[in-house]
Amino acid sequence: MPTSGVSYVAAGYFVSSPVPRGGYSNAALVADEVWSASDCQAPRFGCWTLAWVDEDRTTPANALGVTDLDALVAWCTAAFDAERMGWPDVFFSLEAAREARDRFAPSARLFGLALRSDHADELLADADDASNVGVVLALRRAAPLADGGTPRGFDVLCWDGYGGGFHSYLCNSLETELATLGLRSGTLGLFPNEEDAERAAAHAGLETTAAEPGLWMPWKVVEYA
Repeated sequence: MPTSGVSYVAAGYFVSSPVPRGGYSNAALVADEVWSASDCQAPRFGCWTLAWVDEDRTTPANALGVTDLDALVAWCTAAFDAERMGWPDVFFSLEAAREARDRFAPSARLFGLALRSDHADELLADADDASNVGVVLALRRAAPLADGGTPRGFDVLCWDGYGGGFHSYLCNSLETELATLGLRSGTLGLFPNEEDAERAAAHAGLETTAAEPGLWMPWKVVEYA
């Protein structure tokens, strides 16, 4: 489904939390506290909340301040079956994400992720092998992000395709290399404007970088209460 009618297309909502900057990041170039849609960078409600997934639940649950892990797993499994949640960690509506946060991790935060419509069309055209991934299903709805949020910047991410997750420029320690191009992130390790994030994504996608090969793009991040 083409998304040209919407300037930014919602890719889903995350129950997550910012974390201290990783020790491998350049402290002079990256904010003390960061958030990214890459689960290498920040914890979130993800596939570990599904009853049929055999993963460690205690570590991410503790990181997010989960109050009742068994109840959370039951709720998220039902939400996944009802198509309110997608693989591996995306909620399809702000309402679903907020309900999960408020019931099970009230100290966690809510982030929405969106792509500019032309980038959304590019990703969807590349997503034949990942048709059931949550981000793809969200983008196919061709809807904007919910109103009422606070824009935080742009996350420079490589989409993981079939796995449904992301790799961040932070995962690849690209901040020093990007700084030589005059590109520097700001609050939460996000780029303050799309033009810089676009340039950073284009550079990360070059074969000459040490970053994962794939579809690098600037993703808009909006935080909700």
